[in-house]
Amino acid sequence: MPSHPVRLFRSLRTRGPLQTWRLVADKARRVDALNPWFLDPRRIATRRFVHRHLQPFDRKLTSFGNYWLDPKPLGEDAVVYSCGVGSQIDFDLAVAARVGCQVHLFDPTPRSIAFMKRFADHQMLHFTPVGVWTANGDASFHFDAVAGRTQDVGNASITNLFDRPETFTAPVKTLRTLMQERGHTQLDVLKMDIEGAALDVLEQALADGIWPGQLVLELERPRRWKSIRTYFARVRELLERLAAEGYEVVRTPRDHGPYRSIELLARRRTPAPRSDAAAATATRAEAAVDIAAGAV
Repeated sequence: MPSHPVRLFRSLRTRGPLQTWRLVADKARRVDALNPWFLDPRRIATRRFVHRHLQPFDRKLTSFGNYWLDPKPLGEDAVVYSCGVGSQIDFDLAVAARVGCQVHLFDPTPRSIAFMKRFADHQMLHFTPVGVWTANGDASFHFDAVAGRTQDVGNASITNLFDRPETFTAPVKTLRTLMQERGHTQLDVLKMDIEGAALDVLEQALADGIWPGQLVLELERPRRWKSIRTYFARVRELLERLAAEGYEVVRTPRDHGPYRSIELLARRRTPAPRSDAAAATATRAEAAVDIAAGAV
């Protein structure tokens, strides 16, 4: 049987360039149809990483919409931040209804802003049209793969997860700034599904001394292999740091397109480490007690 180059050359001679190109394109489509997403080597590498570095799913966890939580430590006074809304807030509604606490939602995309107007009168949901990032100001967000107009953008990536040139500008704030504006000193739940930015935001938050009680994360995998290697290294470093600080990290299941991202729940099993400022305050207080005791 002739080799592929020989058959290609014969087709060029007999059919011409245009017809040959159409035949090649048709064959490529048929081969792609026989190579479903679950055979993608990037997905296989992600699955291997997840099973190697994350603990198995804990069946005692409770489903809240499309994410999972441990509801035992949560009460009506819990502080819950939900970063990344899109047009899907089953998680937020479930937390508000079943835990009975306030939920703070953040998303700068036009579609999310329009969608959340339906819940403007909801007593438990507090939406702010701002992105969560490592700095305060304005930032460029890249369109997702399906949006063609700014008002249609439902998923947007500040890290250009989608490899798209089109952008729009939106305000962004750090997690520390958002907490200071709302008078919060600790988070009980931090959920982030922010299209490739969660690693950057979380690394900044931990550096700022913010250690949430539970972390619900979707860490989207980049498309390029060179970026994927860096991505795996950063996730592994994050997991090691969380484990060292007393977090238990388990993988969480999703029904749609598993292993296109790393999805996890991290629960803190030990008290959060004190920030430098808190440690200095405690040291001064202990010194004052010692002085008072000496005076007595």
